[in-house]
Amino acid sequence: MAKSTPSIKAAFGISFLSLAISSTHASVLLPRGPQTNATCLNNYSWMENESGLSSCLVAAYVMTACGTTNFAVLALQDGNHYDQPGVKGDEVNSCSCSWAGYNMLMACTACQGFDDSIFGWAPWKQNCDEKYLSNTTYFPFAEDFVIGTTLPYWAGQNPLSWGGGRFDAVAARSLYEEGS
Repeated sequence: MAKSTPSIKAAFGISFLSLAISSTHASVLLPRGPQTNATCLNNYSWMENESGLSSCLVAAYVMTACGTTNFAVLALQDGNHYDQPGVKGDEVNSCSCSWAGYNMLMACTACQGFDDSIFGWAPWKQNCDEKYLSNTTYFPFAEDFVIGTTLPYWAGQNPLSWGGGRFDAVAARSLYEEGS
């Protein structure tokens, strides 16, 4: 990325207490498994899965599938982004390095209205060991990980298929509309 921007950590851990702080208030997320306090804009309801879960909550489910007990996707503030795996102690594993993990977290970024904070796939996976990356599948099902919810069809796209190797909400919506 050309400019350095502050980040909001997508928190991992069994016993964390996560705070999302803005200039006027604080929201507390207690450890309870996958969760989010991020809110998608109304025009992104198409990003919800078939159970009506937001892309942000589905992203949290994807990240907990590799054994991380708790994962909170915190609401972004203007100029912030979600850290890629391995930054600031975030766990690097098959789920955080999966196409589904990347696509869902970048969809969560887009649905909050922060397109400028979307990472490209190359910088996202830079800390991922080859053993955690796949060139053929969107999620490490072969390792018996279970997501715990359904994924939208477009979440299975190889990130290299997006224009410039960067999540593209317009292209994802086209895939969604094809499948409707």
